[in-house]
Amino acid sequence: MKNHKEKSDFQPALSIEYFDESAKKIISPNTSVKKLAHGFSWTEGPVWIEQGNYLLFSDIPNNKVYKLNAQNDTILYLNPSGCSASNFTGKESGSNGLLLNNFGELVLLQHGDRMISKMDAPLNNPSENYIPLVPHYENRKLNSPNDGVFDSLGNLYFTDPPYGLPNGLEDRKKELPFQGVYCLLVSGELLLDKDLKYPNGIGISPDGRTLSSNILYKKLITDLIVILL
Repeated sequence: MKNHKEKSDFQPALSIEYFDESAKKIISPNTSVKKLAHGFSWTEGPVWIEQGNYLLFSDIPNNKVYKLNAQNDTILYLNPSGCSASNFTGKESGSNGLLLNNFGELVLLQHGDRMISKMDAPLNNPSENYIPLVPHYENRKLNSPNDGVFDSLGNLYFTDPPYGLPNGLEDRKKELPFQGVYCLLVSGELLLDKDLKYPNGIGISPDGRTLSSNILYKKLITDLIVILL
């Protein structure tokens, strides 16, 4: 498997823009920005694997997950990553969000197969064998799970917008009449909020008390803040 980087004489100027001065406590103004790899269609879902000192990320349209190692080599890690069908007609077939659960297993939010699964293999020996964790909601297929986060207890919060469906909200294969923010409890119970039209990213505050989800619609981003009891 070849390094995905390509040589180029053109090196764009990259810099960090701060919208909140408190961010400088995390990222120093003296930090340099380097482009490590390019040539992908559309990447999302980065997750850092501390034990192996490498980064995993999704290339959604190409249905792949790549590994960026300590030598800055970009290596194909999973293919397919989010769609097992060969006749998928949409533009977002692959995995989106990638997570590690409390057992160090890779969890994938899969657009094409419209489910959340975990890889049935150790991280250091990846395999395109997946075990469904959330295959449906009330016996109806999800839309296209997008992003997720685990809390300290192992409960999984995730969003389910229509972006991965070939025709979005108007897709004839859409089975749910809403787009939800879900919580998969460790007990197996699945809870949701179905009042959001385009839930996208999701995260939990460091103290574990605030769940935030951004809503992306026509290039406008707003924030939903939910206080966890």
